[in-house]
Amino acid sequence: MTKKIVSLLALCACTPSGTGVGDMSRANSLADTVSFAWSAESSQTGHISAKLPAGETFAGTYIQVTKDLTYSSLKPMWVDWDEGWSSWPELDANGNTEFLKHYTRRVVATLRSSEGRRMRCRFRLNSIFEGMSGGGYGECEISTGRHIDAEFPPT
Repeated sequence: MTKKIVSLLALCACTPSGTGVGDMSRANSLADTVSFAWSAESSQTGHISAKLPAGETFAGTYIQVTKDLTYSSLKPMWVDWDEGWSSWPELDANGNTEFLKHYTRRVVATLRSSEGRRMRCRFRLNSIFEGMSGGGYGECEISTGRHIDAEFPPT
């Protein structure tokens, strides 16, 4: 009996993690495949990485935006980007509450490569209660201007 309880506790203590795939746009040709991997640090934060077809790897953190999140906790997302990502199309972030309103129920991420390039991502979750484990889809933008359409299956 004790063995079974210990085994069940070990299963429950697992850190949620998963993978995703993305298509990086290319002018006048087929899209290149990008691979993603993520692991949760808490119910709302975690680590994420992306590997481009040429082998360049990006790594960073993600945050699940909720109505209880404070705008100041998102400051790490703005490093090397404009605050609130107001330059990214389809975003109306003209103030602290506008960003939180627009991105509630989503995940935002900032990544960096060893070559110094940056990537920012925004994903819509399939389930806000399951977070990244429930899967989702969205897009990333590399500092070179290339875009990636990404999808994360439920784990």
